[in-house]
Amino acid sequence: MTTSFVEKEFGPDAREEWLDSMDAEAQHAFRFPLATSWYPLDLYWTGGMAACQRFTPGRLGETMRKWGAHAANTQLTGIYRLLLKFGSPNLMLSAASRMWGTFNSEGSMSAPINEKEHAVLKLENFPLRDPLFGQLLAGWVEEAFRLSGKKTVTATVTQAPIADRDFFELSLSWS
Repeated sequence: MTTSFVEKEFGPDAREEWLDSMDAEAQHAFRFPLATSWYPLDLYWTGGMAACQRFTPGRLGETMRKWGAHAANTQLTGIYRLLLKFGSPNLMLSAASRMWGTFNSEGSMSAPINEKEHAVLKLENFPLRDPLFGQLLAGWVEEAFRLSGKKTVTATVTQAPIADRDFFELSLSWS
């Protein structure tokens, strides 16, 4: 959860309330953000859950999607934004599957179904098993597809990790 999302979504005064809702280590990390690397997954998730529980306790899934969309807008800059404009969602999913390991040290991503205007995205062996992470991922993918010029985009979480199932699965459609 980035400070910019908290301030954009909940207002500039929300930052301190959000920070105060976390433990000292998380507060320090978000008060003095890392300039050259990503937050560890557990810290990133702690910040996001703190904001969602603090400001939208009855709408966690909706807020997770907004957080995912904000993350896509923040992370897809420069050359990636340019590639979105010229590539199709199918090409984007193929590239995302191949590039997952470049940006993530755990888990693997695939698109076992990747057809015209429909795909299935699968994230396996990812250490974060909270079903709400599927909503964040759905918001990220929807926004990435919108940035590529698609007007109608739907990402539905069809599977989330439970018991012996260790994957997220999203059904995607666009036009």
